[in-house]
Amino acid sequence: MEENQQDPIVQRLFFERNQDLKLRQQKWMQIDIALRTYSYLGLVISLISAGAFAFSFLNVKLTNNQLVALIVAGVGLLLSILSFMLLRIRSQLQKRIFDFEIGTTTPYYLMDETSLSAEVVMKWAEFERIARQITSKDGKPYGQKSIKIIIKDVSELGIISPNDIQYLSILLEIRNSIVHGEGLRDFYAASHSLEKLDIIIREIKNELQAPPDRNLIHNS
Repeated sequence: MEENQQDPIVQRLFFERNQDLKLRQQKWMQIDIALRTYSYLGLVISLISAGAFAFSFLNVKLTNNQLVALIVAGVGLLLSILSFMLLRIRSQLQKRIFDFEIGTTTPYYLMDETSLSAEVVMKWAEFERIARQITSKDGKPYGQKSIKIIIKDVSELGIISPNDIQYLSILLEIRNSIVHGEGLRDFYAASHSLEKLDIIIREIKNELQAPPDRNLIHNS
């Protein structure tokens, strides 16, 4: 029942987080494209200026036709270089958009409060789900266990350390304050604990994917 009551909060935080990240990503990509374009233009102009400066030392007199041909060749070369550079910018932009779409996000410490709050709620839900899954092998329905007992069971499996339990306790308090409408109390603690939680989640997933005989090692 409690999870159903929290669903609207999680959905709202998830939506706000995605909207914020999309706006930031678009802004960063626009700035990046502009800066790269100016940089490439400056490089091309510098090369052309250096070539013209070196050519001025040569005692060569060009006819009007030769001068026109040289200018046309220079413009063509400039357009080719610019086209190549713009294609590179475009490919890099597409890669960044693809990376963003498949889930690459901003580091926790660079997020704003709303985005970080959403991450806390969603990451904790993921942790609780897989922690219940890996500790349900004792035959007891995992839905009847409290989260603190589940954390203790995960610790007894040897997957997390006492230091990890401290981070989980901090993050649980932060998560509870968020879902009960009290907001994000400690930004630094939340971002740092989320980094630890990512490692814990990855280790639990590795254990879930491991052969059954390997999982028995922790219990022996």
